[in-house]
Amino acid sequence: MMIRHFLPLFAMAVLLASCSPAAVVPSAVTFPGRTVILRNADGTELSLQVEVAVTSEQQATGMMGRQNVVNGMLFTFEEPQELSFWMKNTLVPLDILFFATDGSFTGSARMEPCRTELCPSYYSPGPAQYALEMPAGFVDREGIGEGWSMKYEAMQNAK
Repeated sequence: MMIRHFLPLFAMAVLLASCSPAAVVPSAVTFPGRTVILRNADGTELSLQVEVAVTSEQQATGMMGRQNVVNGMLFTFEEPQELSFWMKNTLVPLDILFFATDGSFTGSARMEPCRTELCPSYYSPGPAQYALEMPAGFVDREGIGEGWSMKYEAMQNAK
């Protein structure tokens, strides 16, 4: 008799747990990895192993639910456009770098985690075709800014 009362409570607990924000946010999604080269004006290069988010599903998921970020993530788009990102369900702060179709750096922003329904958006300063998310502090640590560019293998294949 006690088991009959326990089973509905157990089923309800499982249902509630599956609806919690932590359960909804994918944290083990994997993306294809690629090498991205960042080059400053004097020719010094940084070689980065990053994940690549190409599909709209991958782009919507991004780095949601991750407890830490070791490598970055490159977002690629079919056409240059004003890009907009937010940090809903993203647990760690990130730097985002924007690049034009030719790979030239157009701007960056520091993005803070957001666990509420209303999260701020972070925009590219103009049309961009690529966005690179890296752990917070990357832009300052590496001195990324005007004169930098990005090279990504698919950029050559698209031309």
